[in-house]
Amino acid sequence: MVIDNDPAGSARTESESQGVLYVVEPQPGIAAVRNRSIAEADDQDAIIFLDDDEVPCPGWLEALVGRFVETGAQGVAGKVLTPFPDDVPEWIIASGAFGRPVRADGVEMQEAATNNLILDLDAVRRSGITFDERFGLSGGSDSLFTRSFTRWGARLVWAEEAVVIEREDPERFTRAWVLRRTFRLGNSMARVNVVLARSRFERTVVRVRMVAVGVARIVVGGTRNLWGRTTRSLAHRGHGERMSARGRGIVAGALGHVHGEYALRRAQAGWQ
Repeated sequence: MVIDNDPAGSARTESESQGVLYVVEPQPGIAAVRNRSIAEADDQDAIIFLDDDEVPCPGWLEALVGRFVETGAQGVAGKVLTPFPDDVPEWIIASGAFGRPVRADGVEMQEAATNNLILDLDAVRRSGITFDERFGLSGGSDSLFTRSFTRWGARLVWAEEAVVIEREDPERFTRAWVLRRTFRLGNSMARVNVVLARSRFERTVVRVRMVAVGVARIVVGGTRNLWGRTTRSLAHRGHGERMSARGRGIVAGALGHVHGEYALRRAQAGWQ
């Protein structure tokens, strides 16, 4: 199933030529797309999410579904690898950009992205949880969904052998794009924490804590960046710059700023 978020349906011809179910979701935002996919699968037992820039490795489906059946978990997430092009700038490699957490096979998690994820739709329906469309053009709706889902009581586990390859646009392998992405991740994380707070008082506490965390990251990242420049260490510079960018995003999110990364992408694509 392909959910096209372009109101003009630009992916119709290619999708239907592959014999897949093709649906246009005109409401802008990735959260609306994910909600639409669940609605379209209302007669199914499970749904698997993949991003449009990912290619599954051999054995991916068997590993993901196998772990899902074997554990009886309500969600299973798999690994995403991002290969670098031959001409990638040294800063990208040294900074640790596109790196992802290393997890033990079968470990339980509280949160996952939806770029390689299977969900038990019966549990999703019983929980009443949906993807929050306030995060549709900013990112973070998958983190909010899975954290809410596990808080409700769902089990979410890791499948190490269920691997997909992310084919990033070559234009994204730049220092400027990585720092914008890192800012967005911090921004989304802070906003998700605020939304998950159960009371006005708790939201205030979360905002204060997020500001403190963000400021600490800015200071430590700036110090590491300075040390890297002094010692000519590209790794220290890159990690320091990314840490500061994430800190700025956390502070901005805690104070209510929404970084609309997906809105920018839609504008660049000429979509409404």
